[in-house]
Amino acid sequence: MSSNEREGIAGRFDRSTDGTFQWSRGIVAGFGAFVVGYLATVAVIFVAGNHSGNLGSVLNSIGLVFYNAQVVPAHLNGHATNFLLSTQNPNVPIPVYFLIPVVVVGGAGALVVRAGRPTATTVLNTGSALAVGYVVPMVLGALLISVSFPSGHVATLDLSKAVVFGLAYPVVFGTLGAAVSVVLQGALA
Repeated sequence: MSSNEREGIAGRFDRSTDGTFQWSRGIVAGFGAFVVGYLATVAVIFVAGNHSGNLGSVLNSIGLVFYNAQVVPAHLNGHATNFLLSTQNPNVPIPVYFLIPVVVVGGAGALVVRAGRPTATTVLNTGSALAVGYVVPMVLGALLISVSFPSGHVATLDLSKAVVFGLAYPVVFGTLGAAVSVVLQGALA
């Protein structure tokens, strides 16, 4: 491969002003969306005062809520359950938790597509790139998060659903956010 060919490939990967999709930006934004979504969940729970225990157990419990908000169930005593849906009298309305990942991933899609010259292809590629960056921390978190109960039972997350929804949320909501941004911007090339 000549240096001109290599430069052409690198240019396609890094440029966004000519309508070529910038995959690296989308992947980093996907990872960032996961982190921002988790931190937003932390903020909502702390503001609502729904936390007690040591920092490690609190962060694991918040992780469980963040995953449950993305329809990833926990396994407890051999049964799949969504603790978020079974919460009674929450300090914060349950839909708020479900909206956090939707809004954050949609916002990430809007930011990624606005960073370059939007085309129909870049809108569609946005969700895919976000998914690559989002699914990695989603899987790692699913492997690491577990919540112990006083009864001695331990809730763990469903890894296969973490993969499915770790890909689905960015593909669906990231692409939707990108499309809405382009429509509002009125600049589809």
